[in-house]
Amino acid sequence: MDPLYDILIVGCGMSGGLAALTALKKGLSVCVIEQRKRHLIGKKCCGELLPQEVLFWMKKKFNIPITYYPIHKLLICTQEEHVQSSSPPSGIIINQRLCTIDRYDFQQNLVKEILRRGGVLHQGTVAAPVGYTHLEGVKTKESHTILGKIVIDCSGVSSVLSDYIAFAGLQPEQLMGLAYKETLTLKEPQKGGIASIIFDISVGFSQYMWCFPKAPRDFNVGIGGLGASRSDLFHRFKSVLQSHPFEIVTRTEQGFGLLPLNGPLPCAVGPGLLVCGDAAGHVNPLTGEGIAPAIQAGYCAGTVAANAIGNNDYSVKALWPYNSGIARKTGIMHMSFLLLREFFRSLGPGQLQFLLSTVLSGDIVEQLEKDTLSGIQKFCIALRSLKKPDLLPPLVSLSRTMEKLKLLYDTYPSHVDGFPPWFTALQSLRHLHGRPRIFSSS
Repeated sequence: MDPLYDILIVGCGMSGGLAALTALKKGLSVCVIEQRKRHLIGKKCCGELLPQEVLFWMKKKFNIPITYYPIHKLLICTQEEHVQSSSPPSGIIINQRLCTIDRYDFQQNLVKEILRRGGVLHQGTVAAPVGYTHLEGVKTKESHTILGKIVIDCSGVSSVLSDYIAFAGLQPEQLMGLAYKETLTLKEPQKGGIASIIFDISVGFSQYMWCFPKAPRDFNVGIGGLGASRSDLFHRFKSVLQSHPFEIVTRTEQGFGLLPLNGPLPCAVGPGLLVCGDAAGHVNPLTGEGIAPAIQAGYCAGTVAANAIGNNDYSVKALWPYNSGIARKTGIMHMSFLLLREFFRSLGPGQLQFLLSTVLSGDIVEQLEKDTLSGIQKFCIALRSLKKPDLLPPLVSLSRTMEKLKLLYDTYPSHVDGFPPWFTALQSLRHLHGRPRIFSSS
């Protein structure tokens, strides 16, 4: 007879690892299915940047050893501003305590902790679900059947289970971005310890580049975004590096990866199923940041799943608090950044330069992250005072749409029956903003 676990987790990434630890801490049996060999878990194209508070919370919650490099500011700037390296730096400064981690070491420690707490790690690739009225487990390509009372899908953009969520026919199309990264070791140490997100005005906000210090001489550097091939991204990456004065000694950890950049799934639960991380679109659509949202989603999924098992109820209704918990936190933030990205993409280079250099501020970006969208009104005030009439109408439209979006996510339905009308209202927002592809549905 096939073994039956309380929680079956597909994928041992950030969200999968946190879901496993959360369930194990609550005394449940856990099996994690991961297609990679154990020693390769954590090898992924990733910027490795996240808020320090997330790591401190994890250490307090699970007592996991964490090594990190502290960063105190995030700079959002144009390519030209980044090359200039002026002091103080030119661009939008966000004063937030951030840090970089070594993702590989971090996830290897997660695996060790999962196994230490009694979790099972099974190497395999999920091929199909098991179950009729609700998900009861999975079959792997290696001809194994593994059963679980609840399945948490953290398998990334290649998920084969996300089609089994409730209201799957209403879900938006996946909009995939491509990313490339390297770890650079420089000849001379760099001062400042500032993480940078760099936008090339000539291609708008369709693509972005990052430069995150991991040590005084080591940097995680990469490029990502929409509408580019591997060769295009790599060519742009090389051209930006060549424009900087620093001397590179070594280039390691090179690789490409896919990013879901269309915002979070409006519904990420099914009967016996929860979907997390990249599989659920838990990635910032503007910057590609996904570690912190994945950690938060994994913890929420493990908590909700444990409660459902305690009540012996694996229905969509029982798992629905996961939807509302994510929607009212990272959901509204990511959808706001999706709107902002599409707004920026609709502008010309001159308009973008004006917004970045004159109007947009770190305070406004922080307000978006903290879900205080009223700060968008500052855009309109600034534009009026600076007499930029061509930007005022679309900016007013953006402000109104964001206000409606915030209200909609604040009232995300607490019961499954309220989802269809809520989703209809979400879809209607694309018409208000005039950018149909923002919330396109399949």
